[in-house]
Amino acid sequence: MRVRALSCVALASLLLACGSSADSRAEDDAPARAVGAPGPVHPEGHVVSRLVADGVRAFDLRVLADGALLVTARAGEVLATRLDRGGEQVGPAVRVAPTDGEVWSLVAGSSAGRAAVAWIRTEAGTVLVERALGAGRQLSFGPAVELERWSTDDASGAALGARELALRVTSAGEFRLLHRATPIACEGQPACATFRHSDLGHSPPARPGRPALAARDVCQWPLPGIVETGGRTYYGLCAVLAGVPRSMLYLLQPEPQYAQADPALEGCQPLGVMALGDDARDATAPAALFAADCPSGREVVRLDAPGVSPLPVGAVLAPRCEQGQPALRIGARQIPLPVGRDRLEGFVPPSLAPALARVVWTGDTFLVAQLDGTELHLRSVSCSEAAQEVLGPTSSGR
Repeated sequence: MRVRALSCVALASLLLACGSSADSRAEDDAPARAVGAPGPVHPEGHVVSRLVADGVRAFDLRVLADGALLVTARAGEVLATRLDRGGEQVGPAVRVAPTDGEVWSLVAGSSAGRAAVAWIRTEAGTVLVERALGAGRQLSFGPAVELERWSTDDASGAALGARELALRVTSAGEFRLLHRATPIACEGQPACATFRHSDLGHSPPARPGRPALAARDVCQWPLPGIVETGGRTYYGLCAVLAGVPRSMLYLLQPEPQYAQADPALEGCQPLGVMALGDDARDATAPAALFAADCPSGREVVRLDAPGVSPLPVGAVLAPRCEQGQPALRIGARQIPLPVGRDRLEGFVPPSLAPALARVVWTGDTFLVAQLDGTELHLRSVSCSEAAQEVLGPTSSGR
């Protein structure tokens, strides 16, 4: 296996990264309450914003063939709600699993009529990583399965943030999770933050192997995401070095075996990763785009084939809209969206997607979900509205 050597990086079964930071979060213990009243209506007829739920601790928004899936963690449970292409609720919310304690991070994914939801929660001095799998039109979920647990007595065990999980669907349609894992000793520190890959379609091993990544400490938003394209897997990890956040971007290729790690986006908050060349309609060479909020604005870098360092793509601009179909604009590059797509929050302007929002294009409209404290707001934004940045009021998110 060919490996590019970098300082701060060691390779275990996959790769090990290093850095430092910590996180704290204020909690609101108000009981959850569903709020159905719509917000103001834009002159074109689209609901700009509405409060869809209160008491939300964590959430995710993923695109489906006929709309979107909104998953929320509230006091005592995780719920899944189907939305149509305009963002309206379809049927009642489905209970994914009961969750005692506090949910810190949550992620969801869908493939061929199946869904996977994973979350991290703390309860009685223990951190637990759990998942549940669902299927069918009504998304009936099986029991929650524990993937890993550790004690919050560990120095890094309680330093949990909002983006501790990243989920991808493999080319074979399997769900693979990159998640926070049991702390280990590293860099002369007794408990470093770690991350591990888990296959959600199989029973977890009785004794997890060595983690894929370890860092002295990580950013409050450590994982921008994970994607697969061209037979390669791309992901990142944000850590803090000398008080400055910096992402390490990874490329893994099974055949021929190759692993690469490159530092990038220094001083920036990572927002997301997008695969290129992962669709038969996309003639672009396989690569991954990583987006981040930087002092200069919302910027994107590109990680291409093995042996090529990340290259700047440019600033994120308002999408272009032609005959109701959007194209993302990053510097001089345009990325058409011929079908529904999710994880767009880093690739549209902050006016449309503040940091920690989730954005999908359903094929008819952009749906934007964001937290303001524990209130979850959902906006439906048409292609033309997004292009003109006629977006109505936004909150600062959390």
